[in-house]
This record gives sequence, C-alpha cells and structure tokens, in this order.
Amino acid sequence: MAKEENKILDLAAEIERLTVGLCSVGIGPYGFGVDNDNPSELGIVIRETPEFFPDDPGLSECMAGTLTVEAYRKADGAELGPKELRQILKTAQDEATLTVARAVDELSTAPLYITRAEYESAYKTLADQEFSGHTHQMQMM
Repeated sequence: MAKEENKILDLAAEIERLTVGLCSVGIGPYGFGVDNDNPSELGIVIRETPEFFPDDPGLSECMAGTLTVEAYRKADGAELGPKELRQILKTAQDEATLTVARAVDELSTAPLYITRAEYESAYKTLADQEFSGHTHQMQMM
C-alpha cells in the first residue's frame, strides 16, 4: 500500500531541508510550531487560517483552510513582510539569517491549501514523532 502524501508533512520536511536543519516543525497547543532555536536573527512561524485548535476540535468546524509561512525578527518579535524580507536577503551578514530568509522567501510565495483531515493526520504524525523521542522546543506566535 502506497504511503498517503500530506502537504503539511511535506511543508515540515521542506522547512527543515531549506534551513539545513536550523528550523524544524512540531506541534503545540495551538497547532504547528517551528523550533527557531538557532543563531539566525529571524524566526519562522506557520500561520493557520482559520485556526483549527487541535486540542479542542469543537472550536472549529471548518473543513478546510490555509497555512502560510512567515518570518519574524527574533529581537523584537516583529513580523516581516515581503519587502522587509527582501531587504534582509540583501543586507544580512550571517549565514544562518540568510538561510532562514531564503527559506521563508521560497515558501511564502503562496498559501498552502489544506483540509481538516490533512491537518489532523499531520498533527497526529508529528505528535507521535515527538512522543517517541524526536522532541522539539516550539516557539509559537
């Protein structure tokens, strides 16, 4: 039987690949989070619209939504738009910041359309991975 693809798990793998392991995706009480414990000046956040609230499925009856990948400045938590991100791509002095900026630039071109079933499947898969020893410290925004 062929393994079923999941766009969210694919996105998680792509974040880790593009950041060369500087960032990884896991779960938190409000959905998916990104481990941003690295020397980059930037962090990555995965924004859910609408929020599915995995710990209380009754809070969201929506059957589909979107995920977007966004950047924020770690020093002050300021969210960065495309213009600010492109400026950082031109001026950043350290490789970690450039790597994270390039990843966000590539992954933020369009929202990822997901179903609630994909969301719940990815959440369960990542939870199973974390509870089996692949834990990450999530920084949620």
